[in-house]
Amino acid sequence: MYRPIISALFGALAVILTVWLGLGELLGAHPFWDVQVALVGAPIGALIAMLLGWLERSGAALLAGAAILIVGLVMAMRGKMAFASSYAEDLFSGALWYYGWITIFIGAALAIAALFSRASGLAGRPSAPPPLG
Repeated sequence: MYRPIISALFGALAVILTVWLGLGELLGAHPFWDVQVALVGAPIGALIAMLLGWLERSGAALLAGAAILIVGLVMAMRGKMAFASSYAEDLFSGALWYYGWITIFIGAALAIAALFSRASGLAGRPSAPPPLG
């Protein structure tokens, strides 16, 4: 019953901690808002992971997290390249870069939470609450 909550918290905190330690900036996020986008994206990914965890869909959560992560990477890299080549004048590319990183952190938190949920599910019992009555 509590496994989806714990897994989601683990996924969100893992993403926030790695960004706080400087990994986001190393991978290409802007140094000014790398922690900010992690604080926006990680809770959203954790919420999705919690919902899918309660539905016993950790495989779907892992697949969705990987897909969202790839879409975010494409968005962020495309936005960063266009923004830099326009000498910071193309606002759409800047927004694409920003929201791409939010999407990356949504996917990363979702995938990490799904992996943690699957690993803990192999050792434990199902996360669904017991039947009433």
